[in-house]
Amino acid sequence: MRLIRAFLMLVPLALSCTWGQTTAPANSQSAPIDPHENPEVNGGDPNPPKETSSPAHPDPNAKPDPIPVRAPNLAAHPPEAVAHAPTTDSEIMSRIRSSLRNDKTASPYLRNVQVISHAGQVKLEGKVPSPAVRAAMERNAIQVVGAGKVTNNIDIQSTRAKKGR
Repeated sequence: MRLIRAFLMLVPLALSCTWGQTTAPANSQSAPIDPHENPEVNGGDPNPPKETSSPAHPDPNAKPDPIPVRAPNLAAHPPEAVAHAPTTDSEIMSRIRSSLRNDKTASPYLRNVQVISHAGQVKLEGKVPSPAVRAAMERNAIQVVGAGKVTNNIDIQSTRAKKGR
């Protein structure tokens, strides 16, 4: 018990002797106290070290880019055509539905057909009364996204199924 009491008396005494004293290596510089000497406050160093954009020693194992960057061929893809091409699936579906609404043959049956787009591929599903309406819907979708990107799964309703209801 006496040993603990003696230890507790010595600890505060040892701490008070070193309180507020900091030791720094002889070669180190402390941060400037005067704000005029601080480069962040007074506008920076008048002669900052120059940084180079290329490393002094390039990596000897670095490989060049295998695909060179080329300017776009505007003759093959005019900006007008690229600007009007739908880019997202939701934009593709919206443009196809708009095209179908403007078509007199397809618009009455638009509520019976689903337009589904995934990764630029369009699928038409539903039921219509005639092959002419089915072809009109497919034609409108092809005009928006192009040939080879439309799958037409539209079924033709038979007239007997209507009478049997």
